[in-house]
Amino acid sequence: MAAKRILMLVGDFAEDYEVMVPFQALQAVGHAVHAVCPDKKAGQSVRTAVFSGGAAHHICNVAGTPRHLLTRAALERALRHLLKKPAKKIAEKYDFDPRRVPLLISGAVILAAILDYYGLDRAAVTASTLREGMILAYLARPKAWWKN
Repeated sequence: MAAKRILMLVGDFAEDYEVMVPFQALQAVGHAVHAVCPDKKAGQSVRTAVFSGGAAHHICNVAGTPRHLLTRAALERALRHLLKKPAKKIAEKYDFDPRRVPLLISGAVILAAILDYYGLDRAAVTASTLREGMILAYLARPKAWWKN
């Protein structure tokens, strides 16, 4: 496998494991990996919050949809809700840190862009995280784990 240059965009309050495990796993197999965060300079760290549910599951909760399926309509509903209400009220209602609300908004926008890019009207939300998915894909297809 040819080494790739990979840029990870990371925000404050990202989960350590969601960032560092893929970062280190990709480096371990020979890729050049860089992580950047808006408003941070080289060498600065992001503030973190260990958080088990995952942004996609929180977006599903805000949208009022089952945790395993996120439709375009549900995503748009969650985004409207996240943008209209104060972060503190949303956080109290759904039981998470209010500092996560801007990340959920960004996440919803990114998920909508992914649906648009691939021409999809819904996406499955899994309990497995990026790190487990990468590891399972690598174990199943070591020479082409990054492909479909």
